Amino acid sequence: MVSRWVVLTAVCGIWAVSGCGSESKPTASSSVEGVVTLNGADLIEGGTVNFTSPATGNAAIAMVGPDGKFVVVGGMVPGEYKVTVTPLAPTPEHPAPKESSVPDKYRSPVTSDLTSKITSGKNELKFELKS
Repeated sequence: MVSRWVVLTAVCGIWAVSGCGSESKPTASSSVEGVVTLNGADLIEGGTVNFTSPATGNAAIAMVGPDGKFVVVGGMVPGEYKVTVTPLAPTPEHPAPKESSVPDKYRSPVTSDLTSKITSGKNELKFELKS
């Protein structure tokens, strides 16, 4: 008959080798910043740049500043991303933002032709929108 200690040692050894059962999640190891232009000029109205990975579901969002620049706070996981640019949404402080100059094409992942490959380290991007 096999001793309890032998069984307990075997179970503990298998558990230690296999880890605690948690999946390894990718970390946001890439810094991402850039600028959005419209017809060659900085997009000065604000809005957001949205990144979505069709393969992994990873996503990130960045606010566009008054000079067209954006920074993804917290970084991103490297990979291929579909990119959309959306105007500012209504808020209680600004219930009716001014008409946006962001062309409709860039507002939807279905119609936007913007993509970005994010690599480890620093990424500086430029998205040139055309009306």
